[in-house]
Amino acid sequence: MTGAPRSYGSPDVAVIGAGMIGLTIAYSIASRGASVAILEKEDIAAGASGSNMGLVLWSDSEPGLSLELTALGWQRILGFEDELGSDLEFRRIPALGVIEDENSITGARAQAALLEKAGFKMEFVRPEHFREIEPNIFPGKAIAGTYCEEGRLNPFLLASALWSRAKSKGVDLRRGFEVVGLEEKGGKITRVVGKSGIVSPGMVIVAAGAWTRRIFGFLGIDLPQYYIHGEMLVSEQVPSYIRGLVGSGSPERVLMEKAIAESDTGSSEFSLSRCEREPMGGDAVLGFECENGFEKGPKKASTQRVAETLPSRNGFFARERGNGQFRIVEDALTQTVSGNLVLGQVSRGSGRFYNEVGHKTFADLSRSTLRYFPALSEVSVIRSWVKPVPFTPDHLPYMGPVAGYDNLFVASGYKSTIILVPLVGEIMAALVLEGKVFPGLEEFYPTRGRHAGAWCVERNLRRSRAGCLM
Repeated sequence: MTGAPRSYGSPDVAVIGAGMIGLTIAYSIASRGASVAILEKEDIAAGASGSNMGLVLWSDSEPGLSLELTALGWQRILGFEDELGSDLEFRRIPALGVIEDENSITGARAQAALLEKAGFKMEFVRPEHFREIEPNIFPGKAIAGTYCEEGRLNPFLLASALWSRAKSKGVDLRRGFEVVGLEEKGGKITRVVGKSGIVSPGMVIVAAGAWTRRIFGFLGIDLPQYYIHGEMLVSEQVPSYIRGLVGSGSPERVLMEKAIAESDTGSSEFSLSRCEREPMGGDAVLGFECENGFEKGPKKASTQRVAETLPSRNGFFARERGNGQFRIVEDALTQTVSGNLVLGQVSRGSGRFYNEVGHKTFADLSRSTLRYFPALSEVSVIRSWVKPVPFTPDHLPYMGPVAGYDNLFVASGYKSTIILVPLVGEIMAALVLEGKVFPGLEEFYPTRGRHAGAWCVERNLRRSRAGCLM
């Protein structure tokens, strides 16, 4: 006979997800006197927060509030080590963007003009001057490049420092708490149901990264946030060889994300649709079966047709034949303070979560790296990782209140997360505890865009420019 689920109390605020965003939100809220519990199915920074290059980027900002917050975040990051009282291995680094086609030059010039309005400077350089930035580079087929000063830090040290700060304010971390349901009554979330028990919070903030859409699905809300998997390699330690970051923006990545989003209709290959399930549903399974109440894609035929429409660049785009997946190779290389090279990344869109690096990844990332740095051919790879990385159709995060609920909020889908970490917690704490809306935050509300009208109708709410009204 099964007893009642274990109760983990009634904190003022429950934050779902212990990535960088969840940790900084938890600290900011706890520092204002509220009790906070972080509900995390694995451990601190177990997702994309702990599996990335540690780049502090402003060059890929979107216009509007995204650029405004990026500018503010950059200034805060420069002094963040002092603020946290921790060594994050932060360094300002030269970032060299390699351009191999004329269309990319046009896009880069438009982005440079946008960034200049916020005080950021992106310069254009000729291939013959690349070695003034990166002495060991071989320009190859490059026709131009962009140069700017950005940053890099150790994401593990950042996550650890964020948790230490949150813990000092009394934040309770519930490791192994996998959310399998949300219970509501009268427009409020009353309980967060996990496999290991329940929590009855006053407020709920979903900051679950790639898993955010699944969690909203428990309420019948189909949040249009998607994900790709990023696969990266780490080399043995070598003497200083890469000064900063070398990469080439991949148009295929943008096209892949666009195809994934546009092929979604709420129940198609990259979405999660309703399934029958037992309460406290079963463990994760792959394929087309149910996982915690949801059916997992992809629908192979449809996905395969979309994939076939994507163009190729220098032979580095490939479709995984017969399994309906997107797969592209993006060029990016940096070196950590300890001397390890980080090679990225293979991006795959599969419609399901997985945790094994593809067998082609080692050859593809090695080949893309050796295009620019052939002298690295004898360096050994010692580690690899793959993690799901969330994205939204308009490349803006979901951040704000969830229409139709008095105590539900979201903070997920950030494009370049690290540079926003110093700000997100403060913005969300003011919103959740005091009802103060950061100027222009409506731009990030989850009810924006083409899905807003359907969402409002589904929840029996009226639509406004900023979202839904009661």
